[in-house]
Amino acid sequence: MRSSTRRAWLRGSSAAALAVIFAAATAWAGGEGFGEDEDDHTGHVYVGNVRDGKGEPVANARITVKMKVGFLMLRADDDGHFVVRNIRDDGSPDNVSFECAKDGYRLDTSSKHAASDAPTAPVEVICVLTKQ
Repeated sequence: MRSSTRRAWLRGSSAAALAVIFAAATAWAGGEGFGEDEDDHTGHVYVGNVRDGKGEPVANARITVKMKVGFLMLRADDDGHFVVRNIRDDGSPDNVSFECAKDGYRLDTSSKHAASDAPTAPVEVICVLTKQ
């Protein structure tokens, strides 16, 4: 295989691999994805809102979910909402943190609150961003 052909093949293969990883992460984050098992989740479901200091939604904010092992990135929708399912750490919300960001804003607060101590209780996440 010629050098230029090999480089083109590697670029195409890398792009395809990234597309598969992105699709998996999107499905794992609760976005459009794998379908049938969407309702079959393990652990907590994190339901979040990104708002400004006046309580207005911050559309398309970047959400970074940090776990004991690894991280996940996603975006809030046009209403500032996001959902994360199936985080496969030890199941404790204490081991998961959320950072929200958007250009022109700074993070004011990020909080989470589990509805109960049940192993699959939903966890509400609230991010407040302040316009700079």
